[in-house]
Amino acid sequence: MRQFETDLSILDDPSQLFMLQDAENVCVIFKTNHIAFFTINGKQLNHIKVEEDSILALTMSQDGQYLVVGGEKGTVYIYRTYDLALVYTYPSCDAVIRSLAITHDQKYIIVGLSTGCLIIFNVNFNVITYRRKALN
Repeated sequence: MRQFETDLSILDDPSQLFMLQDAENVCVIFKTNHIAFFTINGKQLNHIKVEEDSILALTMSQDGQYLVVGGEKGTVYIYRTYDLALVYTYPSCDAVIRSLAITHDQKYIIVGLSTGCLIIFNVNFNVITYRRKALN
């Protein structure tokens, strides 16, 4: 048994955990609206406080390079995982986001709303990666 090692008292009440199949890192959403990444042994890698929204749902790309989150404002955000930088924001939906999924081919993000509606956004992680490389 391990516990998350952090020196911040604000990171003491996790609400959601997400782990990829390769099980190298764990993404944690805290009730204080912080997103943090930990190693599988519990050592903190990085964290940010999300100011834009109250996060309720998350998923990650298959390669673990991007974190997709959504929340109470009905907006889907894409963050790079290694530095937790916001790289893309989709237009707001008309209801609270309750669930997120990425299709197996990594072409679409499926968004489940509190009204029972499903919204499908087109995503191209290769373009996001290419833009990042072009800017550097």
